[in-house]
Amino acid sequence: MRQADNNVRPIASHLVLALLLLTGWLLLVNLSLSSLMVGIPTVLAALWSMTRLNRPGPQSCSLAGVMVLAWYFLGESVRSGWDLICRCTTRRVRVSPGFIVYPITLRRQAARNLFITCVNLLPGTLSVRTHNDGLTLHVIDTCSDNLRELNHLEQLVATALPDGTTESRS
Repeated sequence: MRQADNNVRPIASHLVLALLLLTGWLLLVNLSLSSLMVGIPTVLAALWSMTRLNRPGPQSCSLAGVMVLAWYFLGESVRSGWDLICRCTTRRVRVSPGFIVYPITLRRQAARNLFITCVNLLPGTLSVRTHNDGLTLHVIDTCSDNLRELNHLEQLVATALPDGTTESRS
């Protein structure tokens, strides 16, 4: 009976994952059922790639950490987008663009990739290149506290992907 249980578990997890992907698809298209002609093959392709390309090994993810990171990201996107609009639409443009180097302390590659992606998606920042344990960024304002904000984002990523722990910063 144990062999049957071991075979059912992956099938059930795949069905749950497919349901989550399909729900995400429907939310993206405002619950338009006519989009399922494209949505179902897309969900199946995503499910296939997630199961085939997923590397074995310890990969943990904190649901609470992901929720906190998503909430923070949404809030930061709105806040920094508004800040960018205010800076660029006044008579005297208040920007001081330039480059900064941020030392990444995340060890896990998936956590590092997530961090870099989040940095790229936030208004006013853009990853230029990675090197050793650092990241060169172009920022819209070199006078603001970019390093503190990046450190906070990195800590949230480390919480979302617990194996991506960071070294303590002094």
